[in-house]
Amino acid sequence: MNAKTLNILAIVALVLVVATLWEASRSPAVEFEFNAGQLLVPDLDPGRVDQVVVKKGDDEVTLQRSGRSFRVASLNNYQASNKEVNSLLSQVTDIRCAAKVSDSDGAFADLGVAEDSEGATFARFLDADGNEILAVVVSESKEGVQHVRLAGSPTVFRTEGYVSLRTRGLDFIDKQLLNLQRDDIASVQVTPAASRPYTIENGDDGVKLVDVPDGMKVKGTEPDGVLGAVTYLSFTDLKPAADVSELEFASRFVATTDAGAEYSFELAHDEEADKWYLRGKARYTGPDINTLTVTRGAEGEEADAEIEKNKAWLDAAKATDQFAQKHQGWVYEVGSWKAKSMTKAFDELVEADDGKPDKVAASHILIPWAGADRADAEITRTKEEARTLAEDLLAQVKADPSKFEDLARENSSCPSAEKGGDLGEFAFESMAQPFSETSFNLEVGQIADEITETGFGFHVIKRTK
Repeated sequence: MNAKTLNILAIVALVLVVATLWEASRSPAVEFEFNAGQLLVPDLDPGRVDQVVVKKGDDEVTLQRSGRSFRVASLNNYQASNKEVNSLLSQVTDIRCAAKVSDSDGAFADLGVAEDSEGATFARFLDADGNEILAVVVSESKEGVQHVRLAGSPTVFRTEGYVSLRTRGLDFIDKQLLNLQRDDIASVQVTPAASRPYTIENGDDGVKLVDVPDGMKVKGTEPDGVLGAVTYLSFTDLKPAADVSELEFASRFVATTDAGAEYSFELAHDEEADKWYLRGKARYTGPDINTLTVTRGAEGEEADAEIEKNKAWLDAAKATDQFAQKHQGWVYEVGSWKAKSMTKAFDELVEADDGKPDKVAASHILIPWAGADRADAEITRTKEEARTLAEDLLAQVKADPSKFEDLARENSSCPSAEKGGDLGEFAFESMAQPFSETSFNLEVGQIADEITETGFGFHVIKRTK
């Protein structure tokens, strides 16, 4: 073999090595001895992943790394939820193979794992240089059977369990705008587009609509519903603000917390499409966080209380800053029922004062019969026997009202028996109608002259507030 031939062979060998390395970097198909239940992907370092592309038919989502998180390229680079991205990575690395089905790429189409197979999902993971770290093709499930393969490998496996990789951009973002605890909300201020502005306060005495006109009263629990609109506020779609510049944001809703966090929302209604949109901002209105201290000499519970309050202010300052940064320049589509709560007119919260209270408090003794609603299985008395017992108990408490609590503890089949029959406060519509009618028509401290029948049994009722 002469020198020229040796050189040619060396060049050919080098080309083969380079081609092999390039193919290995493009798709890390791993050859291994198959064992039922083994992982499809033996190893994947999440830190290497710079871009993820998941495609199924016309649906496609691209996730691009941005610092320590990802953004959804198909949604104008909106911030992706780390939780959802990690879930996708876990789904892929947790795929287990139940059986080896084929070692021939000629079977890809029949098994539904060709890249263009109908219903197949193709997921690619790339590094910062654009090199493919890993690519997986998952078939559509047919009659409970699903196939999967690694790109670059001819081997197809039947999956152990169902694999579903999401392919919509909205699947990878946190659609929760705000989730305030009701007890942390100090007040909300509402300025509907076509109604007078109003304020709802949330204090130790509960939810209160401010400045109710003379001759009017609050309508049921309507203000509670308005205040609760921000206890879980989420969206269904989003757009850059520039794309909906024609919308008129005519209504305003501002929620303030005890810790000084202020969340302000402006709402618009697209009447033609019957869709509601909002845009939000936030600011911190509490004391300067750089000057927070604990009173000199404070100890024990006093010091703990001050530390806890300082922490609440610091958390509020951080939360409002993060909110403002994340949502600046975005407009969100929200459910109509939520938007209508946030833009409710003042007149929908009040009604003519008929002299009756919005809520009362009452205690009762419940005597059910066998087959009554929610009656315990051990209740065997007939309806007539239950009536007789209830009337006997009524006679006893009428003769000596001080016995009410003891008789309730001994005889009532309601969980309130442990508290002497005390049900606390309730609105008219929150109880069975006959029960509410009796309770609301009693004077405070009065025991009803007759027993009241509902689907739960017979009641001896005493109004307490």
